[in-house]
Amino acid sequence: MGSSKDILEAKKLSARFRQRSKKFFDDFYAKEAKAGRYPWPHEASAALGQILTRATEAEEGWPPQPPDRPGVSTEVLDLVTPRFFQQAYHEAVDARLRHTRGLEIKKGKPGRKREIELAERIWKLKAEGKTVPEMQAIFKAEGQHFSQEKIASYLKTRRKKLPRQ
Repeated sequence: MGSSKDILEAKKLSARFRQRSKKFFDDFYAKEAKAGRYPWPHEASAALGQILTRATEAEEGWPPQPPDRPGVSTEVLDLVTPRFFQQAYHEAVDARLRHTRGLEIKKGKPGRKREIELAERIWKLKAEGKTVPEMQAIFKAEGQHFSQEKIASYLKTRRKKLPRQ
């Protein structure tokens, strides 16, 4: 584990890498969309990997050091490297979604799915005078296993006031 200074520097470096990879993937997908191609994110990540490979194999050595800036320590690079490719892949996926027409991921509704039929059945059984353990036995006979707490939660008045879907 690095020092707090190394961790802070690694976070800054990681943010810069992420910004640069986002710009790269936006440019990459814009050019590909103009040509009528829509490559998969792993193909775009491979293109970035090829560019990084060519840059690191340059004859001058890697990484190039600007005269006004000291080098990055290996401890900082060790903190950044494991997540870099994962973050770059996520940026590639986001860029593909932004640049491919008609391709979107619909957001789900937050929270637990409502089981309206189950709630109405429990309310009906309660109106018939059944107790929670009796209801549990009825459901168990039908092959559905609900805890007494779950059945009791549907009997609370706040559940009955929820709007129907």
